[in-house]
Amino acid sequence: MMKKHITTFVLSVLSACVGANAHQLPSLAINGAEVSVANDSLHIVMTVNTSAYSIGSERDVTLRPVLYDTDSTRSIGMPAIVIAGRTRHVRYERRQAALPDNTAALLGAGKKGTEYHYRFSIPFAGWMERSTIAINADEHGCCGKDGRKESIGMASVDMTPHEFVVPEFTVAAPPASGEKTQELSGRAYLDFRVNRTEIDPGYRRNPLELQSIVRTIDAVRENPDATITDIYIKGFASPEGSYANNIRLSLGRAKSLKDFVRELYSLDESIFHTSNEPEDWVGLRDSVVASSLAERDAILAVIDSRLEPDAKDARLRRDFPDAYRYLLSTVYPALRHSDYTVRYTIRSYTDIEEIRRVMAERPADLSLTEFYLLANSYEPGSAEYDAVFDTAVRMYPDDYTSNLNAASVAVNKADYEAAEKFLKRVRNYPEADYLRGVMAARKGEYDSARQLLERARDAGVDKASEALDNLSDVERHDRTVSYIEDKSDGAFLKKNK
Repeated sequence: MMKKHITTFVLSVLSACVGANAHQLPSLAINGAEVSVANDSLHIVMTVNTSAYSIGSERDVTLRPVLYDTDSTRSIGMPAIVIAGRTRHVRYERRQAALPDNTAALLGAGKKGTEYHYRFSIPFAGWMERSTIAINADEHGCCGKDGRKESIGMASVDMTPHEFVVPEFTVAAPPASGEKTQELSGRAYLDFRVNRTEIDPGYRRNPLELQSIVRTIDAVRENPDATITDIYIKGFASPEGSYANNIRLSLGRAKSLKDFVRELYSLDESIFHTSNEPEDWVGLRDSVVASSLAERDAILAVIDSRLEPDAKDARLRRDFPDAYRYLLSTVYPALRHSDYTVRYTIRSYTDIEEIRRVMAERPADLSLTEFYLLANSYEPGSAEYDAVFDTAVRMYPDDYTSNLNAASVAVNKADYEAAEKFLKRVRNYPEADYLRGVMAARKGEYDSARQLLERARDAGVDKASEALDNLSDVERHDRTVSYIEDKSDGAFLKKNK
């Protein structure tokens, strides 16, 4: 039985599918027959030419539209039309004979130019989604003598949605990848003695801060497939004191950290790169913005001014003494830091079993090309195949190819919510239009699907043309009314005394 949400959509569109060529049933003198479904109802319209009937004076013909389901286990009869000979007609009018139950009209046979316009609607139910409408014609005579009975088909109704066949899903091959370069970064809040640049490994927080740096470097060195190529260290000082002295401190402290790491690991000095930021005004500004200082806006105005660094520091110290003491004790220590980045390369993998092992142990070490090779070792659509692309997009969340392939996998599984999440990251690409068009077609949103697929086709997505052809096929055959050829001999129109 058709689900309610599908039925509602079907009812809203079918009326456009019928009515262009009104049907005829010559054997019953019926013209202009139309069947449509709209506004949650099935509608029947037809015109009966009663002047074509040559019926004996004591006889009548009852025409009753009936709707049957596919296996004729359920049906519903509609109001009947009774076409009667002269004497029979008079008897019915004088209530000397009882009309059939649920009669819509009593008409006289053979009256020249007489037509009856029949129109009836019934609420659409799920069992009607595949059904047949027929006209049950029964001839009756006087004294209880019945004559010919026949059920003459008018139309077949097919409201079942036809499946949109999606062109074979193919994931996109990533561009050829060169050297696999990765980075690990961190920030060390080392404590230095006043106005000094030497590192004392045991001083205050230094054991913990240095251990954090060691763990970062060890994570790379312990990977047998990784080679450290560069280590970047940038020293920062806080804004108090003279700018010239802070240049010396930030440079000296960056060099001290470089020397500590180089000696600890016996690394070549050529891989180290040091730089400095004499005073971390950006960090100070961020801390003030996040604070609840009463004079926050005024302090920010000084920080954002075009004053020289020493003049800014002096203004803050002079105009906001209480806030300055607070900043000096709680904010400035965190502005004295060293940022570091360890850059390294990972060797390439070509053996599928090795790629499979690396994905299980260190998926970040794989390039998109290697993920692609691994995926193609599995059956498309299998759990293993899908898992590869799910992992790839987690490792490369901003990459076009990884998001497009993850979206393709999600669409194939009809997980449209996940697909849309990935497609938002590649919204301006024609392939995203293609996948959105496929989703819309699968959900029965044909107008939207056509717009998206046409846009993708015009942008050069080859599969979009095939998808549009499939969509047209669905629209041609989906939710239709097919009229049935009348092959009866027209005996009901002939006089039978």
